[in-house]
Amino acid sequence: MTFAETLLGEQCARTLFPATAAAAAPGDMLPCAVLATSKLVGLSILVAGSLLKLPQLRPVLARFSTRGIPFAPLMVETIGLSIVVAFHSREGNPFSTWGECVSMLVCNIIMVLVHWASAGMHLRAAGFVAAMGAWLVLLLNPAGWVSPAVMTLLLALTFPMFLGSNVTLIAVNHRNKHIGHISPEMLMAGAVCGWGRAFTALVEINDSFVQFQSIVGAIAGTVLVVQVLLYRENTSRYLAAAAAAELDLKPHHHHPHHHPHHHHHTDHLDNQTQQQRKKD
Repeated sequence: MTFAETLLGEQCARTLFPATAAAAAPGDMLPCAVLATSKLVGLSILVAGSLLKLPQLRPVLARFSTRGIPFAPLMVETIGLSIVVAFHSREGNPFSTWGECVSMLVCNIIMVLVHWASAGMHLRAAGFVAAMGAWLVLLLNPAGWVSPAVMTLLLALTFPMFLGSNVTLIAVNHRNKHIGHISPEMLMAGAVCGWGRAFTALVEINDSFVQFQSIVGAIAGTVLVVQVLLYRENTSRYLAAAAAAELDLKPHHHHPHHHPHHHHHTDHLDNQTQQQRKKD
């Protein structure tokens, strides 16, 4: 079996690439072309989406601080991503339609750990790692306590979780009139990936709820991009002020000063030398 047949299925592979078989199978070209486009978009999002969090993660690790990133939306998104990863893994949906969620989940976990570790809450950070590991094991085990019906219910709960996270972020940005330390590149890439993911969900996933969730998420991502453009000047001023504040908090190195008594002692010796010269 060729790569095209593995990716598209035997019929569409023969329709679009007759060289993959001895003779091209009759079929409708348009559905197969749409499927091929969806696969191409999905694989592109899988790569781009896997790198989506890096522009946000890089400054967090460099400063070892999550300052400017709302913690509640971050935590909600982390829990939601864990459910999405477990659901699609158990359902056997094509990895190209959800694979980027794995790397996004890992990046979120790292940012949560930085948030608590930078505040000195190391026990809480360790507890979070243990709880998240147990949670994922519980979700990924189809023979465990989480039945398929419960898994579907949990997926349904991710809709208000993700939407609420985005709405909260939109509201915070609107109140502050800037986007803080959130990477504009991440938000713009997120919107593009969101619409691409909505397209792949419509083509490849036979689940109306997942399709609806993808479309609403793409719309919310677009609103965040609009905020990036509207608040770009305020965001620049905020970042400049934050950088200046961090510089002020750094310890300043002063040149060593001579003790005043040392100066007094030196002056006294100089006076004695001058008087001795006058006597001579």
